[in-house]
Amino acid sequence: MKYTNYYSELLKANKVPNLSRNQQQEIMNIVFLEGSLNSLIKLNCHADTQVNKIHATYKLSAKLYNLTKNQTPQQLFTKILGPH
Repeated sequence: MKYTNYYSELLKANKVPNLSRNQQQEIMNIVFLEGSLNSLIKLNCHADTQVNKIHATYKLSAKLYNLTKNQTPQQLFTKILGPH
């Protein structure tokens, strides 16, 4: 949850940024995907559902990659929010 944690620390260190609708949407999508992925990874499942879990984890990871391009949190949020 590196992006979520980084954004949380930004909010603690600074005031809440004035975001456009698109910026807010992009950040919330990243936070949602990271949370969903984290929950899925922690989920215990039986062997017969393990394939579904792996497939879902792959799909969420791919969506997260498409949003972040695997940039560091600092690079990503500088791109989204501008220099801070």
